[in-house]
Amino acid sequence: TVEGNISGSGNIYSNHVYPNADDTYNLGSSTLRWNDIFAVQTTTGGIFEAGLRTENIGSNPTGTIVVWRDDKLIPCDSNEDELVMGVIKNGKDEPIVLGAEPVLVTGKVKVGDYIVTSDKVGHGKSVKRRYLLKKNLFGKVIAQALEATTDDSDSHLIKCMIRKQ
Repeated sequence: TVEGNISGSGNIYSNHVYPNADDTYNLGSSTLRWNDIFAVQTTTGGIFEAGLRTENIGSNPTGTIVVWRDDKLIPCDSNEDELVMGVIKNGKDEPIVLGAEPVLVTGKVKVGDYIVTSDKVGHGKSVKRRYLLKKNLFGKVIAQALEATTDDSDSHLIKCMIRKQ
């Protein structure tokens, strides 16, 4: 028995369901969600945390690092904030908490550097492993750089592995 409707544009071939176009259609919405999904494996991009939904936080640029303050998400604005929660994708009011996604950083960053919040609004900065251990920054790391910046300028958008550490 099927309760509910599956509508939209797609095709069923040999017990597989495919959309008619790549990266075009949604399955559910923020107000009409599936209760639970069971799968043997999943292949996905960034993981967004619905429990941290903050109205209009998605109006920030993609890559904005956000922290939890006064019961909501805001762009980071201080160094090494322990309440760092995730990274924004423009148009989404939930932050990315896991995935290889673009992150705003300031200054020089090398592949493998750890990313913590900075005092440049919405931006992270790099710290090396030795500094991370010396300053006990666990719980303050939001990502690890998968790309390097080309210079030490004020703002770069680079791919990082987002995961709070």
